[in-house]
Amino acid sequence: MFDALEAHSEVAGVFESWMFHERFGFGGMFDRLLWDPEVTAEHERKFKRRLGIGPLADREQFVSDVRELASRWLMRALRPNDRFLVEKTPVHLHVASVIGEVFPEARFVEMVRDGRDVAVSTLFARRWNPRLTSRAGEKGTTLADVAHDWRISVNAGARHEREMGDRWLRVRFEDLRTDFVPTIEHVLSFCRIPAEPADIERMHSATSIAEHETGEGKFRRAGRVGDWRSKFSLYDAWRFDRIAGAALVETGYETSRGWWRAAAVPRRLRQA
Repeated sequence: MFDALEAHSEVAGVFESWMFHERFGFGGMFDRLLWDPEVTAEHERKFKRRLGIGPLADREQFVSDVRELASRWLMRALRPNDRFLVEKTPVHLHVASVIGEVFPEARFVEMVRDGRDVAVSTLFARRWNPRLTSRAGEKGTTLADVAHDWRISVNAGARHEREMGDRWLRVRFEDLRTDFVPTIEHVLSFCRIPAEPADIERMHSATSIAEHETGEGKFRRAGRVGDWRSKFSLYDAWRFDRIAGAALVETGYETSRGWWRAAAVPRRLRQA
């Protein structure tokens, strides 16, 4: 989706700035420990003074200052003819409410993909990115890790969608792959970006798998829909369902929790 939007003639793209990351960016400065009235009152009782940024700027002034600085940085990506800017940082999903507060006119597009295909893609990605490790940090990312993270992410997206209403749009990867033009037109309309035929053609070309070097062990694989069906064993399917089966049903990728019983194939991903 990012590649498509960035290919538009009036859109500038910023790829993974991590600007609002909770550890490496502004996100941590919005932590409730610094702003929640009950927490700050407890600090005052214990230490006879407030901690954090509060004594230096109230919330309104703080948000205004962050907006000014973040805007100045982001504007450096704009070219003379650009009217829109899109920023992609997947980990920003968990601080979307913060970004929404700083930029009240921003709109959010959440790309969702079948978690089982995400698992296959992520596990094969270890071939070009050996730094992908599990929480234990030894055996590498496991199917269980991916299922857990996918469940948390789609649940976070659903929560933001409820909170932000018409500022949030959830788009399926599968729709973008199989029905590109109406899907991207819907996204452009949501973002209030002009949908000229020449731009749509350029956006389609920018996201075509055929235009990129693909294959196992590459940054981009084939992007197949339902790839998990030829990769999951019965055990893999059962394991994924135990961790993220409810989220599969809630996102419409399955109609019931019994889907895994039909997933027996000779191969397995060898991930517990």
